[in-house]
Amino acid sequence: MTIERFMLDGFRDEDTYAALRASDSFPLVRELEFKYGLKVIRSKSIREPKDFHSVTGWLMSRSDGVPIAVAFSFIKDEKVTYAVYINSYRKSRAFDEHDRSILSSTKVSQLMSSIARVNAMPSQEKINRKILSNTSAVDVYKNVKRGKRKDVPFNADEIHALLARVLGENTDGKSLPLDLDKCKKTLDVFNDHDRMKAEMERECDKLFRTPFLIVGVHDNGEALAGKVVFEGADQYDNSQYKLVEPLKRYRSAADIEGFKALMTMIKVKYEDSNRRIVGGFLPVSDMYDDDLQMAFYFSMSPDEYNCAWVAVPCTT
Repeated sequence: MTIERFMLDGFRDEDTYAALRASDSFPLVRELEFKYGLKVIRSKSIREPKDFHSVTGWLMSRSDGVPIAVAFSFIKDEKVTYAVYINSYRKSRAFDEHDRSILSSTKVSQLMSSIARVNAMPSQEKINRKILSNTSAVDVYKNVKRGKRKDVPFNADEIHALLARVLGENTDGKSLPLDLDKCKKTLDVFNDHDRMKAEMERECDKLFRTPFLIVGVHDNGEALAGKVVFEGADQYDNSQYKLVEPLKRYRSAADIEGFKALMTMIKVKYEDSNRRIVGGFLPVSDMYDDDLQMAFYFSMSPDEYNCAWVAVPCTT
């Protein structure tokens, strides 16, 4: 048994591995690695179920580094009880919300059977689908770039006169003046709007229909990065984001190849803003920055399991 088998690439540490091997939780960690391919990211303090006493657990993920579970153990009635907290799992009956995501047993084999029986461990496909479904790079881009909607500057009588003119009908003798100059100006405005919308769509395709980098940052500064492409019919079709380069976890976003200079650009732009900043540089926001050509988005407040994200098109 080696450190490479049980600990995530990039987070391997001999002291942590020694503590893991010496812990009562190791038999459970070993089985989770064997059955689901989970790797330890690092140790994590976690509260026992139905108690407010905290113990040391082990934050685990698949090879992509997306945290999905914490393996831990505690003493109950003078026996070691093995437990796993699975962030995406909710059992129907529980002591509290924390306990709702915990399965436990005094035997590792029984606990593993329980996990399988209730299908508690999310598949890689489910993990990817959740991240991609929360990706809103195209949405925030279009919300900024679409500009104003077409506003109709005509009152009811003017619309009446326009309809009569177009349909070649009379207005029953009612005098309804039609300002053709106003009609021409409005038509020009509408045509300009359509041209700008078409240009926006072309630019959006250029930015997001070719693979682009997504970087997510947790509240502790650790980061995830991968490449995505948008294949949806419209901006609201989030199911059509496709992961084209697997996610990978980093101790810091600065460790992502080619990203350090972009980090500096983002930090300089937003370090004096009133937005929440994670990782020392990334604003927690839903917006597109036209100067940086980057889309910022998030679905839940960044924590151990959720990130604030930035999408960086390949042209940046």
